[in-house]
Amino acid sequence: MTVGLHTFWALVLEPLARALRAREIVLAGGRDVELVRDLLTFGATVCVLAPQHGLDLDALRSEFGDRFASAPGPSLGALPEDRELDLLLLEGDPNWFATRRALRLAEERALAHDRRPPTIVVHGVDGPQARRDQYLDPDAIPAAYRQPYARRGVVPGQAELAGDGLDAHLCNALVPGGERNGVRTAVEDFVRESDVAWKQYDLHGAHGVSVLVTAEAVADNAALSDVLDGLSDAETLRAWLERLEELRVGAELEAARLRAELERASASAAPVTATPARAERLSLELELARDAQQRLQERFELLAGELAQVRVERDRFEELARRSR
Repeated sequence: MTVGLHTFWALVLEPLARALRAREIVLAGGRDVELVRDLLTFGATVCVLAPQHGLDLDALRSEFGDRFASAPGPSLGALPEDRELDLLLLEGDPNWFATRRALRLAEERALAHDRRPPTIVVHGVDGPQARRDQYLDPDAIPAAYRQPYARRGVVPGQAELAGDGLDAHLCNALVPGGERNGVRTAVEDFVRESDVAWKQYDLHGAHGVSVLVTAEAVADNAALSDVLDGLSDAETLRAWLERLEELRVGAELEAARLRAELERASASAAPVTATPARAERLSLELELARDAQQRLQERFELLAGELAQVRVERDRFEELARRSR
């Protein structure tokens, strides 16, 4: 189960796009075909920067024509300078340097053409990468801005990395916290350092999002102001809590299914006495079964980490909902 930006479509992204009357949307680090299709079906022109595996680019171009585009690099510099953005969605490389660079470039690009900066939604401001860098490609991060890291996983509530933690196949900073570490830290630093008056609206849970909007844009757009203020009202919090519970139940069901598959894979790997020819074939089957078991085990451990994070976020949101009553 991957909790991506599409989780926020109904409560955040679609209302935001409608209030903005968004015509030009950029998704940095796109990997969720459902989100891309929803953005295109909404009617906007969508450009996906550094699209990840799972997106059928040719199929999207065939269906949506010129309203869909993609660029291989993660930088907004790949876009034409005269292209005015209404909404920027950041779900790419979850670390301080990449996040802050994308935010600054979006702002500088707009100001250089005397335009208002776009509304920006940043995913990953809660959870494992809030105060801890993760590097999809460590070599792409300048050494001065790169935390010491290891290819080990994050365990919710634990500072040390672990071999069976969340995203253990990726490069995670050795320790959380401190300067220049994590997505939320990047957002806070950008807002503090900018000469533009930015307003920040957060929705916690499912790794969290921060919506960044200029104060000028909020003042000029009553519908936008209503959407943003609504992110903290009791009705929205209750609806979001229900959504988080759906995610938790889905994770529990997937965990049970994977556990059953893992048990079947373990059973099929039992030693067998056979003739040499059959033994050779069974040896190959056993090797394949062990490979499958290992993949299932890795997937199960990844899911277990995500499930633990969902539970933490659910408990946090239940407390917020109680306080709002």
